Amino acid sequence: MGCFALGNALITGIGRAGFHPVQAITSRYTTISYPFWISIKLLCAVSFHVLKTDLRDRKRPVAWLKFPKVIFFGFIFYYVSLNSLRSIQFLELRQQALQKVSNELFILKDEALLKEMYPDSKFLKIGVEILKKRKLSVFREGSV
Repeated sequence: MGCFALGNALITGIGRAGFHPVQAITSRYTTISYPFWISIKLLCAVSFHVLKTDLRDRKRPVAWLKFPKVIFFGFIFYYVSLNSLRSIQFLELRQQALQKVSNELFILKDEALLKEMYPDSKFLKIGVEILKKRKLSVFREGSV
């Protein structure tokens, strides 16, 4: 299950990278990783169960050989969880930047910001007028 999630994410990332590297890792593809998280949790649970069972049966010295696996899966789970929490900060900053850009589309006064959105600000202004007229994107009803 975890390998499927990793392979699927890799293929999707490669396919979307042609549009822009940011497109390859955008948050809309995070659901692809859910089977990976589930498989890591299941592997940790199974490893702990096997280790606990082997420790009870002291006649089997194999228990200590399995301990590094438990530590390894625990470390992976901890590391990936920590990175997920850090990504929340990144997404909050990205959301703030997108909100600033979205607000600027209503005003169309900050030329520097308009040029960051699109190199030709005149063309961008024409596009914004079309979006307003057709009530699309940030101009649709209920979007603000």
